[in-house]
Amino acid sequence: MLPKNTNKNSWILSVNNAITNKISHHYFCCCSHRFVLNTNLDEPEAPDVLCPLCGNTYFINIQEFITKDGVRIYKDFQWETKESVADGSWRVTLFFTFPEYIETNDTVFLVKQDLMTLNLKKDGTTDLKIEYHSDIILKYSLFKNDKVIPLKRIMLNDAKEQLCSYILKNITKEIPWIDRTKVQMLSVDKQLQYFRFFLQNRYFQEHRFFFWKMEGLTFNFSRPVSQMEALHIVGNTRKEKIVKRALYQGYEDAMHKTGYYYPYSDYIFSRTIDNIDLLAQLYALHPVIKQNIFTPETVSAAIALINFLKNHYTEKQIVNLFTKDIQDTNGYKEKLLLFRDTLNMIDAHNAIGSLEKHFMKVKLTAKKLHDEIVRVYHIVSYELDAKEEFEYDQIYVSACQEHEGLEFRLPLTVKELSLWAKTLHNCMVGYTKRIHQHNSIIYGIFKNDELLYAIELNGFRVVQAKGVSNSMVPDKVVNVINSWRSSILEFFG
Repeated sequence: MLPKNTNKNSWILSVNNAITNKISHHYFCCCSHRFVLNTNLDEPEAPDVLCPLCGNTYFINIQEFITKDGVRIYKDFQWETKESVADGSWRVTLFFTFPEYIETNDTVFLVKQDLMTLNLKKDGTTDLKIEYHSDIILKYSLFKNDKVIPLKRIMLNDAKEQLCSYILKNITKEIPWIDRTKVQMLSVDKQLQYFRFFLQNRYFQEHRFFFWKMEGLTFNFSRPVSQMEALHIVGNTRKEKIVKRALYQGYEDAMHKTGYYYPYSDYIFSRTIDNIDLLAQLYALHPVIKQNIFTPETVSAAIALINFLKNHYTEKQIVNLFTKDIQDTNGYKEKLLLFRDTLNMIDAHNAIGSLEKHFMKVKLTAKKLHDEIVRVYHIVSYELDAKEEFEYDQIYVSACQEHEGLEFRLPLTVKELSLWAKTLHNCMVGYTKRIHQHNSIIYGIFKNDELLYAIELNGFRVVQAKGVSNSMVPDKVVNVINSWRSSILEFFG
């Protein structure tokens, strides 16, 4: 008796029948009908037949499907889904069922094989995890709608849809306020981002918060907040009615025109412009300008630049830079790029100190400000090339000490760094300007007064650690480096 098929695919399983000395071709049709046809040993191919019950003519040879190498294209292939909650994750697994022959007892039975699993953590701490359990997904394609489509793409899309559907049915404990109708209007990729966002930000409990682009901004809330309360924080808790009204109107304008809210402009202006009427004008900038002028990476540089400009210009002149020059409909894209490049130069080179020394007041437009920053950068670059001694913050000087048998030292001059580079046969002397600009810190690691390794830090994050000729540092030494770094951070808080 043939086993009952629980799968939607139609299979052929061919086995040699030692008793009849023939090949038995077991047909498992997707309509659940089962039948067997026999051929002689010199006719190994399974006959092309119609299912006598439903008329189906498409059967997949299971031996070829499981074991055949190379890329293959199939007309159809179906799979099944199982959902579960395990290890603090919502999980969806795609699998298929196929017949397998056991020669020892001459029986055929059905086997389930997992193909892929998707996991999303219920605390939102990690991104969607995708696991592939079979290379079937990677090497096969399906012919659908006159197109050859990789099976991986089709199955991944289906798995995401199934996972989103499963989460929506089971997320009431984690996100009790969720509006399923609004979530289902999003694409599946957006839905997964949506779940993770609100799982990570439990104090945001309104649908619109998903459309706030807040990377790089940190708000420490101790209770659920509304959009208005969050806007109040973005606006630096300014209490003037004109400011609160303009901030809200600018927010609604952004949501209406672009569908998103980028708080960086409002956040920066609220912390740099004191005049409430001028601040209201900045809140009213066109949303396209506001969402493109600043980035998460340049928030600090922007605040520093505007505060610096206030030493040379009135707030009205600074506001006109944004509302009249950059927002000018003629060439606003070019001006946006110029201003963003200005911020990138300041951020990359810690340039405010240099500006205070070399800046010459120019007419405040995006282009003239950019050109002046470029001029200052070239002066500073020339000065740094000629500067011999390095200057360090005290925390880095204090970290020059012996630790677990190794001594950590800073190069005090360009000449000393050059000697280190010759000793270790590497290019660390090329980091001279970065060290002067405080973008990199390099320590030499010595033992018995012999230079063995060098490490580069950014802040106190180890960027790289190398030995002679850029060789890898032994694990034992890496452990000492990490221990030294931890002890320094712990001591200085």
